[in-house]
Amino acid sequence: MTEMKDPDKLNPYIILQEICDFEKLQEMKKLFKKCCQASLSEKYIWDEGIPGNLLYVYEQFEKLVESCYLIYREKGFKKKVEKKGKEYVWDKSADHPELPSSLSSEEFMNPRIVINDFFEEYSLLEWKKFIHSWMEAGLSNFSVLENIKSKELLPYVYGMEKLLEASYRIVVLSAGKN
Repeated sequence: MTEMKDPDKLNPYIILQEICDFEKLQEMKKLFKKCCQASLSEKYIWDEGIPGNLLYVYEQFEKLVESCYLIYREKGFKKKVEKKGKEYVWDKSADHPELPSSLSSEEFMNPRIVINDFFEEYSLLEWKKFIHSWMEAGLSNFSVLENIKSKELLPYVYGMEKLLEASYRIVVLSAGKN
């Protein structure tokens, strides 16, 4: 994102909105799973168009992580994470296409918890290295398991999936839809 403009002037919520406008949550989760399958395979199996499509999707993931990092670094972020009670109102009668979700009810109500946990587990640089390792493997004839430790496999997959869901939830909440 630093190539886009001055990082101090970037609005992470607008970037998240653009990512969410790219594809609906369920489709983005499917794309993420296909990217993971392509990266875990020991041969090139990407079948969603040209290899550039895989590259573009991984670039979206990287922008997502960077945007969430900017939110994580916001002044007062920790207070918003620690806030107890019903910070957001959830209209249970409304249609929620994002359900079922890997988010707990507490994370669903306050998706900043997911962002906090995400960056408490690994640094921004470590997450970006993971994304690049997975992207490189998806574009080649080797498995990502040759470049990462097996103990990092599940934290990456679950962490990214939860971050995707939390990001979409933040966009919905910031739009005042719920």
